[in-house]
Formats: sequence, C-alpha cells, structure tokens
Amino acid sequence: MTWKRICEKSDIAENSVKKFNINGIPILLVNYGAGFRAIPPLCPHMEEPLEESGIVVRCILTCSKHLWAWNLETLEMQGETERPLKTYEVKEEDGAIFAKKYSGSRPYYELDVKGDDVVIEYLNPDKKTVAQGYRSAQIPLPGDIDQTQKALRIIFTDHCKAEKPKAPF
Repeated sequence: MTWKRICEKSDIAENSVKKFNINGIPILLVNYGAGFRAIPPLCPHMEEPLEESGIVVRCILTCSKHLWAWNLETLEMQGETERPLKTYEVKEEDGAIFAKKYSGSRPYYELDVKGDDVVIEYLNPDKKTVAQGYRSAQIPLPGDIDQTQKALRIIFTDHCKAEKPKAPF
C-alpha cells in the first residue's frame, strides 16, 4: 500500500480542518497544533459535514451540530460521544502530509434502498429459496485508499441500479 500525498503542511492552518479529495475518496485533514489527523469528512453521529461544523480547540475536534467531540492526540471520545473517530494513518515528510489507510475500526458503507427492493438475501440450505431479505446493508470497505475506491466502483457499477450513487462518506 502506498502513501498518498494530501497537501503541503503549510496548506492547513493550525487548529483548523480542510477537505481534500484523494483518488476519489474525500478526506478531512485536521491540524490540531501538535500534529495532523486524516479522517472521513462526515461526523459519525449524523453525517454532518465536519469541514463546515468541525471546530478544533486545544487538541479537541468538536462537531458543533450535536457536540460530539474527540481528543485528536489520544482519539478518546469526549463527553456524550458514542462512536469512535475513524482515522487514516498520517505522516509528515519533506513539508508534506501523507495518508495511507484506515487505522482503528474498519470503515463501512451504509447502503439503504428506497421502496421494496431487496439488497441482501440470505438463502436457505437448499440454495434456491430466500430465508431472509434486507433493504439495507453495511458493506465493509478495505482500509487502503486505492482499494476502497475500487470496491465502491465495483459496488455501484456492477451491483446497483441507482441513478446516482450516494457519496461514500
């Protein structure tokens, strides 16, 4: 897996967030003063865009919409926060910031279908009749940026009938 260059270190001010698109995958880079974190751009609570609602103060990233917060040095959840923050591995090299793959919990793409269409079917042992059908699914994605892009392309090109796919993050 290769490191992907996000930006120059000077491109993002201290205690701020900035969204980047790396190989079709949106990534939010956070400069929290003592270092950098690369994360998906949506709050894990209610998918609020963190480039608009994310506030960084004293190494704490807070989503101002519902006040979920994380310590960016330790990744500990603060206050009433109920879900961990997913992160990419990050390194600084020659004045630039690079990201590699997710660390921590594995990312999922949540697929919900409107109407009565079934997305996932579990078959009975005869492999001919359906035991259970679901209209939504959590699809695990590879942690590597390139592999995630490939997986989403396969999902939407080969398996979805939607006119326009929902953004993955």
